[in-house]
Amino acid sequence: MFCPRCHCEFRSGYTRCVACDVDLVEDPSALEPEQVDAPEAPIVATQMAEVCGFLDLTEARRARNSLHEKKIASELVIRTSPETPPHGDVLEEYWLRADAQQIRNVQALLEGKTPAATEPAAAEKSEAATFKCSKCGLPVREEESFCAGCGTRFGQ
Repeated sequence: MFCPRCHCEFRSGYTRCVACDVDLVEDPSALEPEQVDAPEAPIVATQMAEVCGFLDLTEARRARNSLHEKKIASELVIRTSPETPPHGDVLEEYWLRADAQQIRNVQALLEGKTPAATEPAAAEKSEAATFKCSKCGLPVREEESFCAGCGTRFGQ
């Protein structure tokens, strides 16, 4: 059985494609081309940057949830702490990563400030006041000393 949209092959017993949510067919070559081609959803890539670390998972989740409420993309990363002893339990650190384009808003939210007061509207920003990071290509304001996307330092 095959999916008429993505052409994935399924084992016997399956009747619907779980990804495309359409009925499977026995022979996808018998379909008309317009039935086979599904419109592709646009892919929006978000460059993530580390914002801050936490020693407590509950605090890290609380911060991530507050960003989620404001519709700011974010994620938690769990790392082994450098203070973990060679023998014994692993100590963990919880790092909050967020949309690099929203770093100033994220910092304001985590400090309990109103994001709009710290980050000018995109229409108010001057193109001349920014440049592209040579490493990751994200826009960086001229007054910044590092790229929020990849951490590259400038002017040193």
